[in-house]
Amino acid sequence: MEPAMSRDVALVSVSIDLGAGRRGVDIGPSALRIAGITPAIESLGHMVREIGTVTAGGFETTDEGEVRTRFLEEIVSVAVRVGEMVRAGMAEGCLPLILGGTTPSPSVRSGRSPNTTGRSAKRLG
Repeated sequence: MEPAMSRDVALVSVSIDLGAGRRGVDIGPSALRIAGITPAIESLGHMVREIGTVTAGGFETTDEGEVRTRFLEEIVSVAVRVGEMVRAGMAEGCLPLILGGTTPSPSVRSGRSPNTTGRSAKRLG
């Protein structure tokens, strides 16, 4: 088996807890950084590039909107901004890695999607 090709990884942090119904979900990206996600990725031979952070408004400052679609406008705004950062990272040849959080543990998602690139999906390593 051949070793995986070294590739730049573009980190995008998403700080949002509006849709979770629980406070504190937005600290997921910080928890992942404290746990050492950057050195862990670098130890695999990849370069880490910080693309940016998207932060949603808080419960106290964001219009809740309709009861059935609480905070929809702000959540959609966050998703659009994250999508722009993912596309920018991919345009530079990076593998976007989205850092977010869900209770009880932080989460990581790859930005790879055949629908956003127009290309077929392929194994990255």
